Amino acid sequence: MAISVATSEFVWQRFLVLSGVSIVSSAVAFILYGVDKAASQKSSRRVSENTLHLWALLGGWPGALAGQRVFRHKTRKLSFQIVFWGTVVLNCAAVAWVLSPRGDQVFSRLIENGGQSSELPQVTPRSRSDR
Repeated sequence: MAISVATSEFVWQRFLVLSGVSIVSSAVAFILYGVDKAASQKSSRRVSENTLHLWALLGGWPGALAGQRVFRHKTRKLSFQIVFWGTVVLNCAAVAWVLSPRGDQVFSRLIENGGQSSELPQVTPRSRSDR
């Protein structure tokens, strides 16, 4: 029973961290859509589509979606929408994995091993004589 309580506590902590990241990323994405819309109307320097997609992928897709609707921006460009919805799917899959039992196992091992897991490649620093 103690293991399942500890496990659910770790899942809860990860959920809170992911929620915080999503809120901040969404705010940034929303602002970037507003900035890009204003720049497009003034013919000034724009926010790159890659930047908009990166913030969506990092968890800011709810803010990006709101920005698209509020500013009526990037809603008609099909190639942009395809990539945008791809970032939504990837982000949701990543969040589901992080909160899954397998994700829980990986994160629990990372915590137990002080941030090093046998599942991750180990990097050892080289001495100056090895270079």
